[in-house]
Formats: sequence, structure tokens, C-alpha cells
Amino acid sequence: MHEKRSKKRNRIFGVSVDIFDRNGRLGDDPMTEKAQGKLTPDAQASGSMLPSLLGINPFQTPNDCLVKGFAAIDNGGKSAPGDWQYIEAADWGNKTENLILEEMAERLGVKGDFNITKPYQHPTLPLAVSLDGIAEGTGEVIKTNYDAGIYCIGADEIALNGPGILEAKLTGAPPTEFPAKYRGPIQVEGCMMCTGYTWAAIGTLYRGTELRIYVVEVDMALRAKITADVLDFQKRIDGYKNFGDKDWYPALTPNDAANTWQQADDGDPPIKLSDELSQLALEYEDAMTASRAIAKLKQEITTQIMNGLGNSTEGYVYEDGKQIGKVTWGTNKPRNGYVVKPRAAARAKSIKVEING
Repeated sequence: MHEKRSKKRNRIFGVSVDIFDRNGRLGDDPMTEKAQGKLTPDAQASGSMLPSLLGINPFQTPNDCLVKGFAAIDNGGKSAPGDWQYIEAADWGNKTENLILEEMAERLGVKGDFNITKPYQHPTLPLAVSLDGIAEGTGEVIKTNYDAGIYCIGADEIALNGPGILEAKLTGAPPTEFPAKYRGPIQVEGCMMCTGYTWAAIGTLYRGTELRIYVVEVDMALRAKITADVLDFQKRIDGYKNFGDKDWYPALTPNDAANTWQQADDGDPPIKLSDELSQLALEYEDAMTASRAIAKLKQEITTQIMNGLGNSTEGYVYEDGKQIGKVTWGTNKPRNGYVVKPRAAARAKSIKVEING
């Protein structure tokens, strides 16, 4: 699941909702599902952070992880005040976690412990993980079984020798034969590294109706990548802790850059761009010029087609005397009126072209 945080009840707009405790303390509400709080240290890498550090988490960048790490250092090693928010998806993930874990254990034919109250620290790396559950394997040989929703990843069969990791996930995404790398595989690899276990299972409940269990073994190549990125992250954290240096990662997106370099300093002199960056600046200008030309061409073509359609909403596209597609020109839906009169339906200012595949 997401990093587990305990919850307390609060009322917002008269509706009872769950609010995450920023310090990870257990709440007092007896109706709250098990949520042990964030067990791992805040100023080092954790299992759920690994996909971000490897640069493949679409929801969090490596610099986001640094921001939280720096804030934790400023706050005496704990999450900074205000570094929490209510996220309904994470809340449902916590509430359904035990249900998913219990179903996983039953389908795999193993006994499980779902009340893990301690973090697992790697013996040599600055990496700690929280576990959703631990299964006691006794040599069961698991093969892909589509009817049971079980998929062996990277092998025809996997033997559940000794204890293994059980990780529960909840997503609104459609089911897939292979799990998204940021939704479990990298995290459980880190868990296996910290525990010494040799197998793991990721139970992903898709759209609340279909559970798929992905069984994995140790991946040495992935393990090497995790090791390198964890050490790099800790080097940046230590640089801030010891010297106050913020050694940011190269931004992955414009948003990431804007969030990382938030403070502009008008007193700084202009930067002389390198030959490589200067070339990129020229390419950017070329791209903008081409974009403006394309936008102008699109507008001219749209106008001519609209003139041809007139009052018709649809026209067929032909090539070599054969119909190969169509152009549609619809209308905007009328807007309901509240203070002003309702707006009448109006013709759309764009067309849609569909060419047969």
C-alpha cells in the first residue's frame, strides 16, 4: 500500500472523514482498520520511495523525496508539520489491506501474519521498509493460474521456500498481465533486500472487483540499481544534514523543475549556457516556430472544411474514390442557466477527423 499512516476521525462539511496523523501515531477510533503508522525513518530511503528514486513513479519525483528528507532533517528527523494530507485512494487502500492480504494467503495456500509492527532495516544500506504481511511458505510450487488470478513473473513456476513478502495494492486502473513497475515490483525487491526473503507476492485489487496476485523472485539486476540509487539519495541527504547543501537531481519535467527551483534570485548574474544547452535553446525556438505554423495551418484547414460542411454535422472522407473516414462538426451542449438566461446550443469551434484504421 502507500506508506502506512494512522488515522483519526474528523468532520469536514458535516461528513466524517479520515485524516492522516502526520506523526504516524495510532488513532483512537476502534472502527479504523489496522494502520501501524509510518515505521521507517524519514531521512533515508524507504520501500515505497524506491520507485520514485528510480525515476519511474508518475506521481512523485526523486526531488520530491529530497524535499521530504530535507524537511525531516529540519524537523529533528520526523516528517515536517503539515507534511500530510487526506487522500481517499490511500484511505481505501488502508481499509481494504487486510481483506486483500487474507485473500492472497488463501489463494496461495500459505499462512500469513498481517500485523507487522516493526520496520526492517537493511544490514548495510540506508534503506528501511514496512511490510504489509509475511507469508510462511513451505515449498509450495506456484504456477500461473489465470482462473485464480495468479501470475508468475519472470519464471514458469516459483517455489515459496521459507517466509515471503505479501504486499497489498488497490487501484482504479484496469487489470494487466504484468504489474506496473511502480506499483509493487520495485518496492517488494527492496523488502526482500531488507529481510533476506527470496520471494514476494503483490496482490493488486483492480477497480474493487478483480484481484491479481503477482509472484516474483529476487531480481539481481534490479537489486543493483536499487543499491546505487539508495546510496546516491543518502549522499544527498547527508550533504544537507552535514553541510546544508541541497544537491538536487536533474528535474524530470518542467513542473519538477519549477517545484525544485522555486526561489528566483534576481541578484544572480546571467548564466552562460553550455554548447549543449545553447543547442537545445535553438531547438526549442525551432519547435515553437513549427508549433505556431502548425496551429495556423490547422486553423486554415478547419475553416475551409467548415465552409464545405455548412449546416451538415458530418462529411465523408474519400481517397482514390473509396470512403476511408469521416469529419464531424458537432455542437456544444447548452449550458443550464442560474442567474443569467440559459445559453443556447452553439456550433463547436473545432472539427473531428476520423480515418479508418
